[in-house]
Amino acid sequence: MRYLLHSCCGPCSTACIETLLSKGIHPTLFFDNPNIYPNREREKRRKHAHIVAEHYGVDIIDGYTSHEDWLSVIRGYEREKEHGKRCEKCFWMNAWLTKKAFDLGTYDCFST
Repeated sequence: MRYLLHSCCGPCSTACIETLLSKGIHPTLFFDNPNIYPNREREKRRKHAHIVAEHYGVDIIDGYTSHEDWLSVIRGYEREKEHGKRCEKCFWMNAWLTKKAFDLGTYDCFST
């Protein structure tokens, strides 16, 4: 099974990767999370996602959606507290970005 797994950083992916591997599923990670700002923080998380991918021997694809694109998606919800409507929009965007990457590949399924 070809499985595309969205990863917003390295550490958050480990339990998912371990579970999939234990079931014989070898995922490909897709790193993209345009809400991470500034760029140096995003690059740090991208680097750690690559370290995790290397540790588990899985492939990784980098997405490069701009922070400005994320800001346009959450416009009007900037002052929402954590776990509110802004988070729902962010989750939707990450799932949508992963679906776009899924459509470009030869995967059987995807998740975030």
